[in-house]
Amino acid sequence: MSGLFIPSITEDAYWQQLKEILTDVVRNEVAAFRQQNLSQKKYTIKEIMELFHVSRATVLNWRARGLLNGERIGRQVYFSHEEIEKALKSIKKYHLKIA
Repeated sequence: MSGLFIPSITEDAYWQQLKEILTDVVRNEVAAFRQQNLSQKKYTIKEIMELFHVSRATVLNWRARGLLNGERIGRQVYFSHEEIEKALKSIKKYHLKIA
């Protein structure tokens, strides 16, 4: 017979451990879900203006310089979350070079 070891713990300790495990699992799943939703979100020029407190001209300037690439759907331009993150890094580097 193999040596299977089953530690003896109290019922309260068992439920506490189970609660901690389930809490971790749910927290990880919620974080993964949020990240997936963010990666699929598309932002309009107006939303970017509000997020970064900049003018429409600034957003269009970033786009013209290639710092922020958008996807045209009909008459509207949309920017992915991933594209905005890349643009932030580029814009920070650009401002550091100027300063």
